[in-house]
Amino acid sequence: MERHRALIIDDEVGSIKALEWELKLVEEQVELVGSATDPEKGLRLLQELKPDLLFLDIEMPGMNGFELLERAGPIDGQVIFTTAYDKFAVRAFEVSALDYLLKPVDEGELARVLQKVQATQGQEDFQRKLEFLLGELRQKDPDLRTIVVPTTESLEFISVDTISRFEAESNYTRIHLTDGRPLLMSRTLKHVETMVEGMGFFRVHNSHLVNVRFIKRMLRGDPACLVMQDGSTVPVSRGRKGDLLERF
Repeated sequence: MERHRALIIDDEVGSIKALEWELKLVEEQVELVGSATDPEKGLRLLQELKPDLLFLDIEMPGMNGFELLERAGPIDGQVIFTTAYDKFAVRAFEVSALDYLLKPVDEGELARVLQKVQATQGQEDFQRKLEFLLGELRQKDPDLRTIVVPTTESLEFISVDTISRFEAESNYTRIHLTDGRPLLMSRTLKHVETMVEGMGFFRVHNSHLVNVRFIKRMLRGDPACLVMQDGSTVPVSRGRKGDLLERF
């Protein structure tokens, strides 16, 4: 059996020490290559060491686990979330079927997770589970403003506050980011609309879903037209103009 190269990122020293101790008991399966309590350092280690197994704390000051994955970009290894969340969130993990460990880590639970890790998950399956998990956690924590975006090359973790608008392209969706980086998502605009519900977006047209924070002005006309902060223009359907104005 090939040993997994593991990295731990957790802001609590005690949690890292406890997990390190448990991993020593299964060292024939896992080689610990590094750990970090600072998310910024953890991000650097993740990019340098390229572990195939990441134990990642969700709640960390300055940068939570989802934000860290967003900044890391595509990673080849599997992610095991470590959490001290309450029973509600634990049920969300269980139903989503994503790998997680409840802190403090129990020897039996670690064995369970490592057994699951042996069966590599497909990217689409991992994506579906992440979407479900984030949706469930958002019911508990409305401030969680990260979505998981499947592209042809990777899974991208994107803060919705960096998205100006979404644009339909057949069965795909074009994401217009504030930094100008192009991103094509393998999901329909209808699916995207459910992902960002309650997060400040409005469907102004069958093909356009905009972040209302980035609207600069509305041009009169038939149809009306929005000018976004990046200078792009978006048509507004007649039937949705009134509902849009009521948002302000």
